[in-house]
Amino acid sequence: MVAPLSSEVTICSFWPSIFSDVLHAWICAILQMCIYELSMCIFFLT
Repeated sequence: MVAPLSSEVTICSFWPSIFSDVLHAWICAILQMCIYELSMCIFFLT
C-alpha cells in the first residue's frame, strides 16, 4: 500500500457518512483517482 496523501485522508474521513460503506468507498476511490490521474477522473465523470 502506498501511503495516502493528506488530501485523500481528509476527503475520505470527512465525506458524509449518510452513504453506505460500499458507496462511500467507491466515491472515495474515484476522488483519490482524480488526485492521481485527472484524465481518468474526467473519463469516469462524463
